[in-house]
Amino acid sequence: MALGEHLKKIRLARKLTQKDVASATGMTVTMVDSIEREDFSRAGAPFYARGFIKMYANFLGVDPQPFIDEYMQKFGQQKTLPDSSGFQTMVKSGTSQQTNQYDSSSQKISQSVPFIGHFMRTFLLFLKNCLIQSGTKLIKIRKSLISSLFRAGIYLKRSIRLILLLIGLGIIVVFVVSAITNWTRKGKNIWLYRLEKPRPLQVADDPPPPYFD
Repeated sequence: MALGEHLKKIRLARKLTQKDVASATGMTVTMVDSIEREDFSRAGAPFYARGFIKMYANFLGVDPQPFIDEYMQKFGQQKTLPDSSGFQTMVKSGTSQQTNQYDSSSQKISQSVPFIGHFMRTFLLFLKNCLIQSGTKLIKIRKSLISSLFRAGIYLKRSIRLILLLIGLGIIVVFVVSAITNWTRKGKNIWLYRLEKPRPLQVADDPPPPYFD
């Protein structure tokens, strides 16, 4: 079974569409369809075609190496970007150096276009994953912060209640100690009064006789 048909069969077994594969890998739907039809003219150089095949296979959860090996056996030595007949004629005839330089620059630009597109898709996919991960981390941090504040509020309420309870107990203890002290002092004075011996009555001396001149 050809690699494109094999990948398509696995995709259908997973009940996935070409759009699902494109959304997950960052490739276009056209590129996914081209891989399944083994039309790698849109992929550019073989390096990019192998990269697309690897992304496709990894998404399906299969080993990409057998597909890459099969691609290299079939298409590895072929140019995926077709050269124009005019360019071949000019190269063979060796017309003018300026024209050859222009066509060479055009070929480099045409080869770099798929690379730039693939790079931009890969970068955007990477940026999307980073944003998703950052959003997940922010949500976790926010939940953790809310949980910490809630726990701190509970501990603060308990601490305030404990402080008020201790203050109330302190006031009660002060009143009790003060009352006991006053009562002790009063009771001590009463007992001292009771324990005092009564003084004997003193007989008044007879007044001296009047002195008469």
